[in-house]
Amino acid sequence: KTLQRVRLELAPSPDNSGCGEGDLESIQKLLKNRQFSRALPMIDDLIGRGLESAELWRCKGLALGWSEDHLSALKCFNQAIQLDEDFFSAWYQKGVALTLLGHLDEAIEAYEKAQSLYANEHSVAFNLGTLLVHRERLSEGKHQLELAARLGHPRAADSLEQIRKAEI
Repeated sequence: KTLQRVRLELAPSPDNSGCGEGDLESIQKLLKNRQFSRALPMIDDLIGRGLESAELWRCKGLALGWSEDHLSALKCFNQAIQLDEDFFSAWYQKGVALTLLGHLDEAIEAYEKAQSLYANEHSVAFNLGTLLVHRERLSEGKHQLELAARLGHPRAADSLEQIRKAEI
């Protein structure tokens, strides 16, 4: 069983450090419409003009990650975290990038940090639970998947059922 990537829709970080609201809205709209190749030059232009912010780096990481450049995406999420160490979405996306790069123990750490910042996001609990089960930390993994199910993750209950069947 592998993790499936789903878009996490959250409000952007409040740290936009001089980034024009219209610019950021345009970039986020392009990302939502999966127009990554159009968003990246806009992001790079803003960063190049010294308007970098945690949210711009997160947006760049999203564009690169959804374009399958997970290593570059990881670097962007790390930059976002360097600018705002409490930026939940950057930690979550770092976990996704690390997972896709096969760095599972580091991904677990990133998801745990994201969860410590925002405990009610079902995607974090689901991804964390799935990785913990994969790393044979079954009790912790089931706990996270149960949390994901309580928080409304659409696949958590099925994952729990598969685990229970495998235990029989």
